[in-house]
Amino acid sequence: MKALTACFLITFCIFQKSENENWQQDFNNDLTALKSNYVTNPQFFKNEKLNYNFDDYLQNLKDNWKAVKSIKSLFKIEASKTISYEIGSFKTTTNDEIFHIIIWNNSTGKEKRELEYFENKSNVEKDSTGLNSARNKWIKLCNQHLPNALIEQCYTPNANYYNHRPMVIGTKLISSEYSYMKNPNYKLNLKPLHIEYINSSTIFEIGQCEGSYQGKYLLVWKKEKDWKVFLDANI
Repeated sequence: MKALTACFLITFCIFQKSENENWQQDFNNDLTALKSNYVTNPQFFKNEKLNYNFDDYLQNLKDNWKAVKSIKSLFKIEASKTISYEIGSFKTTTNDEIFHIIIWNNSTGKEKRELEYFENKSNVEKDSTGLNSARNKWIKLCNQHLPNALIEQCYTPNANYYNHRPMVIGTKLISSEYSYMKNPNYKLNLKPLHIEYINSSTIFEIGQCEGSYQGKYLLVWKKEKDWKVFLDANI
């Protein structure tokens, strides 16, 4: 009996689907069930715009991609007891390779998508020099206690800041959120843990904050003349 029980447990572990695979299955088979993969009020982007109608958003993804052939996680890290950040990718039956950056929430005991951002992958030269320069500029202005200059120079005009409260949209409001950086004792460094160069205009980054704040951060960079932050999240 013990041997049979052990065999059952091993088999269960082998065939238990990941949350991404559950999402894939529901995406392919049942859009109504797909909604159960998300928290009650998820954050998602359509053409770099927030608050697209959720039902229309899911239907539009289905119309564009038809079905997901395979899905995988490239990097995932716990940001708190209930929140995780992930970068992953999947391939569709329309021959698209899509990369996603996800904030997972497991406060109910099951991981659900709280925020997601999708981007088509294409071959691109890795601009590590440009990205490092942009990040170093962010760190420098932060540690000079100049949050207004930081947001003005390092963020896109339509940037979004997410701290598990209502999304803060636009540089003026984000500057107000970062006013605590004016404290002369505030110090911060950003240490990248995983970077994905998605295409010529988009980079995903997850990293560790070091200094006055010790949490994880998530960034979506967009290429203008230089790399600028389009989505900034932390907890």
